[in-house]
Amino acid sequence: MSCCGKKATGNVIKRATRKTKNIATGFYNLLTDKERYLSDRRILVCLKCDEIYHYSKAIIFCRVCKCFLLAKTKVEDETCPKGKWERLNNVK
Repeated sequence: MSCCGKKATGNVIKRATRKTKNIATGFYNLLTDKERYLSDRRILVCLKCDEIYHYSKAIIFCRVCKCFLLAKTKVEDETCPKGKWERLNNVK
């Protein structure tokens, strides 16, 4: 069962599983300093956005998706909710 007594559909479960995997991957990559090139390019885009929230220099959140950006930007499968990372996908 899901919230409110409703049954979770397969699609919801797949999305939740993918999101959980991406969160774990992002924090692993953050702790091991993997995907730095990808993250550096994405963070530069985020820092120019009006939807960013700085708690401190190291703690940066997106107001749209509510994600911790230093981890999210290190996951190749993740996207910007406003589509601002799309132009970076073709640059290696």
